[in-house]
Amino acid sequence: MRIKDLKLGIRLGVAFGLLLLITIGIAAMGIANISALQKSNEHIATSELKRQDLVQQWQTDIQMNWLRTEALLKANDAQYTAKLKKDMSAVVEVQSKRMDEVRNYLLPGKEKDLYDQAIAARDNYRVKRTELVKAKEAGQDVAAQTDADLAPVFNQCSGVLQQLTQTLDEGVNATLKETTSQAQNSMLWVGSSTVLAIVVGLFLAYWTTHSITLPVQQAVNA
Repeated sequence: MRIKDLKLGIRLGVAFGLLLLITIGIAAMGIANISALQKSNEHIATSELKRQDLVQQWQTDIQMNWLRTEALLKANDAQYTAKLKKDMSAVVEVQSKRMDEVRNYLLPGKEKDLYDQAIAARDNYRVKRTELVKAKEAGQDVAAQTDADLAPVFNQCSGVLQQLTQTLDEGVNATLKETTSQAQNSMLWVGSSTVLAIVVGLFLAYWTTHSITLPVQQAVNA
């Protein structure tokens, strides 16, 4: 059976059905793409930026404690050094909790490896710092050892954290690029689908109209 042999109602139903299917397809793909973009944005906001912030805070903490440590080991005022010790202990307690939280946000591979290196460097730093603090409390002058022995160990720990920060920055940039690419692809797909829907709609409109007017014209000519 040829299409022109179908009843008018059936032909109209086919035309509108095709338009409806195209519209549903465009809507479904649009919703899927929007959902993917939403998940990417949520990942950036809840994970990528959070772990970046935690590592940066960790780095700030150790920088501040290094300044306190350096002052502690070189100062001679007992009251001042006691205050420095108290401040350092408070930061260490907060820092320990933050380090545990950081680990939960890191991905296996390079990020976890750098974290482990940072922990090892921090432990070495704390051991050396404790030795110098005890030596100072015993009456020794440890100012020179602070610069010669302790500072390089601190710089190693700080350097590893800087590498971890850079790695996290690269992860954020990669996620942003992926999200941007998804948005561009979505716009391209929706635009192309809309053009296709318009072309198909015009064709169906012509076909439907022709199906109605042609028999009428034939009847008039007869």
